[in-house]
Amino acid sequence: AAAIDKTRIYQDTENQAVRLDQLYDISATISSSLDLEEVVDSLTRGLTVLLNASSAFFCEYDPQKKSLTVHNQFVTEGMKDSLPDNNVTFHLTDDIPIHYLFEGPFNLDFGIPYTKENLQQSLASYHVQSSLIVPLIDEGTLMGITFVCESRFERHSLPNEITLARSLA
Repeated sequence: AAAIDKTRIYQDTENQAVRLDQLYDISATISSSLDLEEVVDSLTRGLTVLLNASSAFFCEYDPQKKSLTVHNQFVTEGMKDSLPDNNVTFHLTDDIPIHYLFEGPFNLDFGIPYTKENLQQSLASYHVQSSLIVPLIDEGTLMGITFVCESRFERHSLPNEITLARSLA
């Protein structure tokens, strides 16, 4: 039993080291770029890989219109995920206080109407079973949100995964 525990602890430590290496590589790429598109692309890809998700997409936030517009998608190789097209816009409902989005990352609750177009229903039509909302905040300003999606099974991100996502955004 002790040998099995040692093996499991060794594997867990090795997995954590791999994730930290990935986090470092992604963070270095993001921090070395001044181009927003490159940052968003690295963030979207990085979160998908780091969290072993099936896909992700980034929506730019427009504070005047209280809307989110899709600008970037990434699907893990071999996944059959379908995501909203670029320039699809979702308008936030008046029921969602904007400060709520600053509290992320958090698991998307499919029972809360975040948008007037019913974002959750839209995601369900793309076969997304669960999603982690990761806000991109720059100097106190909400730039947008990355939706890290899982289509293979329903998943609730664990605290350590949320901490990893927070460290990138």
